[in-house]
Amino acid sequence: MGVNLVLATLPHILVGSIIAIFTLVKDNDFFKKKLFILLFSSLVVISPDILKIMGILSSHSLWLVPILGLIFSFIYVQLNNDNKLSKVWLVFSLIILFGHLLLDFIDNGVELFYPFIKDDFDYTLINKIDLLFIVILITSFTLLFFYKKKTIIVITSLSIIGLYLGALIFSKMHLEYTLKKEFKDQDIVLLITYPDHHFNWEFQVRTKRSIVTGKSPMNKTNIKIETRTEF
Repeated sequence: MGVNLVLATLPHILVGSIIAIFTLVKDNDFFKKKLFILLFSSLVVISPDILKIMGILSSHSLWLVPILGLIFSFIYVQLNNDNKLSKVWLVFSLIILFGHLLLDFIDNGVELFYPFIKDDFDYTLINKIDLLFIVILITSFTLLFFYKKKTIIVITSLSIIGLYLGALIFSKMHLEYTLKKEFKDQDIVLLITYPDHHFNWEFQVRTKRSIVTGKSPMNKTNIKIETRTEF
């Protein structure tokens, strides 16, 4: 359980750290200062979950992003003797937006418009613990931290991540198209596809007559039906 929690939190911290390294860390900064920036950005990026644990249900709402960014930027400029409040505010807001909300959107869903709309919004592409995605992020973070050609590394990393997520989007869309075609004569009420830990899509198709669940490999087109419950 503890290992899974760490692995699930790691992508948030890595994305937040990558944004911080590219925007706030300078090549001539002392190691101590770099470490402080990375630790502080890690706190910023996981803050929505900390607030949720404290019972603040709106912690993942879009409207709270600039507010959290502003609060953390005030603290940061005081601790780091930095007078670029507007830049830090923008960076921390982006860290929360991309490092937390966007990742939640593509793995388990997020209440983006709470309390006005209490439904989760999601487009599930990656598992909460996607080891390949984590490896890509760790590699990008390591290269950014130790090498000076940051722009090239960021462009390369974003391209790799984009290709990976793009391939998952194509695979997911193809599966959903195939399922809609397979059950087109049965009045589909609900169709859900989501990844497991073994590079498969799991799916559930609900029609007016049945509930069907199954799997399909991400790199293939065949569908394996595992359960079928008729009404």
